[in-house]
Formats: sequence, C-alpha cells, structure tokens
Amino acid sequence: MKTRSITVALAAAIAFAGIGLASGHASTQAQTPKPPADAKKVVNPPKNGTFTTTDNDRTAFVQSATMGRDFDVTFSTLTPASTEYYVGVQFRAVSFSRFYALLINGNGEASMLIFRDAEQIAAVKEKPTPMPSLKKNTGEKNDFGLYVRGNVATLFVNKVLVDTWDVTEINDFGNLWLFAFGSKDNSVAMDYKNFTVKVPNNAIPPEATGIVNKNMVVSLYRSGYNRWGRPIGMDNPRASCGSYDDGRPVLQFQAVMKVENKGKTPMKRWAPFAYTRSGKLAFGCYLGYDRAPVIEPGQSADVTAEYFIEPGDAIAYISVLDLDNGRSNKLLTPAP
Repeated sequence: MKTRSITVALAAAIAFAGIGLASGHASTQAQTPKPPADAKKVVNPPKNGTFTTTDNDRTAFVQSATMGRDFDVTFSTLTPASTEYYVGVQFRAVSFSRFYALLINGNGEASMLIFRDAEQIAAVKEKPTPMPSLKKNTGEKNDFGLYVRGNVATLFVNKVLVDTWDVTEINDFGNLWLFAFGSKDNSVAMDYKNFTVKVPNNAIPPEATGIVNKNMVVSLYRSGYNRWGRPIGMDNPRASCGSYDDGRPVLQFQAVMKVENKGKTPMKRWAPFAYTRSGKLAFGCYLGYDRAPVIEPGQSADVTAEYFIEPGDAIAYISVLDLDNGRSNKLLTPAP
C-alpha cells in the first residue's frame, strides 16, 4: 500500500459531517410541474448495486459516465433496516468543492445543498421538504426522479412531486454522482436499482466545455505512464488520494506542466483536468499543493499532477478550467 500525504484529489468530493437539517416546510402542490420529456439520450452508469458504508468510510459513490448540465436522473432504492441513512445526487460538479447536492434522509426529508468552496456549505432553501410519499418500511422500494433544466431542479418520489429548487448559481457542465452515506456510528447497506441518466441532445458538453480563453496557456515539460496501485479516490472521491491498492493496478499518467496567465484577471479558481481517449474525465491528484496557486496576470506556475486511468485507456489531452476565466487550450499528450 502506497500513501502520499501531499496529494489532493481533483475529483468531486462530498463531506457531510456536521450538517444539521432543520425540519418542517410548507407543503408543495403535487399537481405541477410534470417531469420533462425532452431527454432522449441515455447515459449508462452502473445500473444496479449496493451502497455499503462503515463508521470509518461513511460515504459511497457511483459516477455517471458523462458530464452534464441538464439531465434526468432516475433510480430506486430498497429501504434499509435503519432510518439513519442518506441518499442523494451530486451534480454540476465543476470542481471538488463546487457543486449541488440533493440530500434525502431516511426520516423522509429532502434538501438541496450548494457547495461553494471547501469550507462553505449552504442549503438552497433554509428548511428541508417533507416527503410523505417516501416508503420507510424495511425492504420497500422507493423510486426517485431528479429533473434539472436550466435554473430549476425538480424532485419526484414515487411519482409524487416533492419540491423544486433554484439552481441558477452553478450553471456549468459538471460531473454527476449517485451517493449514499450513514450517520455517525451507523453503517448502512442499501441496494440501488435502475440508476439511469438521460440528457437532452443539446445538453451534451463538447470535449472540453466552457469558453476557450486564449490568455490561459498550458504546456508540458515532461510526462510519462507507470503501472500503479488503484487510488482509493477512483471508487470513493471522498477518500481523495490517501491510499493506493497494489492488488488492483491501474495506469498512472504524471504530467509536469507550466500554466501561464497572459490575461488581465488573476487565476484564482483553476485546475488542470485530463480527458481520456474514451471521453471520460480522469481521476487526478496534485503533487505538492493543497490547492492550485493563484496566478497573477503576466505570471505563470509550474504544477505536477497525476492522473489515474483504467488499464488499456490513455490520456488524450489536458485542459485547465478556471471558474472565472473559462478554459485554456487543449494540451495533447503523448501516447503510452
């Protein structure tokens, strides 16, 4: 087992410890709106499985196969024996600390949270919404549907409208995850079924999303592939890059890069993302930084990142995403 204390995951992560959700909410009108019907393109994440959490590893994730902005997410769960559990959907995740998260608890409440940075978590609505349609008996099946279009996210549970939320603030293409976690001192084993993601045809991002800013330039000093142990963060982004499983080898691509800011605006919220030949976003870790350094106008920064991919795949290109300035050029990378 290999460990590195100086690495920080670039993949989206979620950490709900310490969140207190108040109870009580005004009732919603169940007759409107209806689920949209314009999402035709089906993305195929792992459809069926079991979320298993422990006291030490309280969150479990399943990643969708693409980035998206507007989408339909539908899935079913079988109620576990304990009501001390949470299930939800993380979406529009443009960095490890900027995303929305729909949060459903086993007592029958739904909340929408927004993560703006690593220390700031807020509820889109102050109070959670009760879900009378949620089935709470052990083994009962609940059907969930989260529909996101533009500025509105809508949740149905067992075909009954629960609530709508304003999701205007983060309107980017981003990663999408289905997740579950247990409360403190309580492990959870919960089956999920028929996890399906559909997106409208016009909601599929290009290979590198966002406006290309020619004033941001990424170049490569050197790079190389190595056989490596699988980082725990590839399966559980909350665990970051903390440990590596040598029994499950993957390919590591290490890139030493120069990132230049030729514009007039500081680069404060940026990260270099790598995309594979199969079109997926690679799981990545910084070396030597807790976060990307600020790059002032006219300055540059050298950064080293490691990206981890499945055997047989390869990194196609790297692009820097800055949440304030758009995207850099696409840096094509050497073949293995």
